[in-house]
Amino acid sequence: MMYSVWNARSRRFDYYRTAEVGGVHAPTPRHIPGGGALGATPEEAAWPLPPGAMKVGSGELAVGRIATLGGFAAKQIPTIAVAVLAVMATWYVYKRGVR
Repeated sequence: MMYSVWNARSRRFDYYRTAEVGGVHAPTPRHIPGGGALGATPEEAAWPLPPGAMKVGSGELAVGRIATLGGFAAKQIPTIAVAVLAVMATWYVYKRGVR
């Protein structure tokens, strides 16, 4: 099966091939909560690239399923950002003292 992953640096799709055989229609995505992707980011709506996928080329158009390389970090960026801001605010209050 072929997967296409958007490469923002080259502004093209990178093509990956896996050994799995896909059907005519893709199954209902289980990785999208509620079954709908309205307002979802590409990383949330795209299929996760299966382990063992081999890069076979690149091009301007997508081929096969649209996938993402994003793993834990891509999905957790908002959570990590909030945690960093909380630590910074705590440090600021600690250094300045509560008045």
